[in-house]
Amino acid sequence: MTLTEAASIYISVNQKDERMFINSGKKHQYSYARLLMAKMSENELQFIGGDFKQDQILTIEANLQAGDYLILIEIDWMQDIYKDLILSIYKFFHLYLIIFRYLCKCSCQFRGKNS
Repeated sequence: MTLTEAASIYISVNQKDERMFINSGKKHQYSYARLLMAKMSENELQFIGGDFKQDQILTIEANLQAGDYLILIEIDWMQDIYKDLILSIYKFFHLYLIIFRYLCKCSCQFRGKNS
């Protein structure tokens, strides 16, 4: 993620709500997930924040300077009903994202609004 100016930012990773699976006939449980954020420089990563838990929503709130940032999401799926998530990023002005997959069998889709 690239910020062209300093900004307050809110990032969340959301798993589907357990109420969506009441009639599935299978036991649902949220998967363990990790959300990490670091600022990238030429030779190092500077840790900004993170969240790790077995819950529906993980969040990071931060006041960031302009620059390049890495967002890492890792999930240990605890069920076989679904294996997808939603990454939400809120910032008032322009935000540039590069999305890629690494060592996963998932599909990444970007649904955003260009301003």
